[in-house]
Amino acid sequence: MLEVLEDSTTTTVEIYPDTDASYISSATAVAYSPTGGELSSESVTADSVSTTLVSASGSTYQTLIINSASGVAVGRSYRLSNAEGESEMVTVETLDGTTVTLLDPPGMVNAPAAGDAFRGARVSWTLPAAATATRGTNHRILWRVTRDDAQVRSYSSVYHVVRTTFRAPVTHSDVYAYVARIHPGSASQMTPEHRRDVADRANDRVRARLMETKRYPHLVGDPDALREAGRVALQWCLLDERHLLISNDEDLLDQLAALDGRITTEVNRAVDAMTWIDIDDSNSSSIDEVGPVSTRIVL
Repeated sequence: MLEVLEDSTTTTVEIYPDTDASYISSATAVAYSPTGGELSSESVTADSVSTTLVSASGSTYQTLIINSASGVAVGRSYRLSNAEGESEMVTVETLDGTTVTLLDPPGMVNAPAAGDAFRGARVSWTLPAAATATRGTNHRILWRVTRDDAQVRSYSSVYHVVRTTFRAPVTHSDVYAYVARIHPGSASQMTPEHRRDVADRANDRVRARLMETKRYPHLVGDPDALREAGRVALQWCLLDERHLLISNDEDLLDQLAALDGRITTEVNRAVDAMTWIDIDDSNSSSIDEVGPVSTRIVL
């Protein structure tokens, strides 16, 4: 879930529309408040990269040489298509001059070859002040994308406007340090990308539990209070990937369920410990905003 700082005018939101049948021609976007009121409406940027392949190499054709790298950016995805009608979304991992290395092999029946099209597939919008002026959750963007074949498609994105962004309680360094204490050999075998992936999974679980409280403390609160929840979420992810030892699959499911419950407990504890949760955007906190999370028992 995207978080945008209140009053920001520098946050860029992006989507990758379906481009299997045709490439993007133009796009518009409308931002709505949580109550459905229109905040801003504009024509937005469709990636204009349009070039062709000179050649492709490697056993999986992950290295491409293109005619022009103007506008091509590492980390972005592009539409690779051929004369046989196949198309595939590919992501640039590295760029050296006009040599592109892809993150994953293209999954096409016909190998990439000279003349294949390499086009932009990204639609982006730098949110204006009107779209970020009021703090709150569940702002929405409605995108309308026109393809070159004249077909129009609609897409939706959700973003939160916050005073302070969610600060991830788990870093990739935390992942390495934790695994190294238990299984040093496993830690040394984890690639940086794998450690980042595990950290992202752990942080996403904490964020999801945080949103489930309906208290939204990330709108102002103290992110350090979520460190313990992050540690438990990290244990869950490592156990799910078998980096922690278990005796059998039944034990695995029981332990995952127990850790899942502990994540919720630690998030609730963190929320209760926070001294400033400005839910109603009043720039002050009331008793209701910092009161404990209640548990109702139904008999």
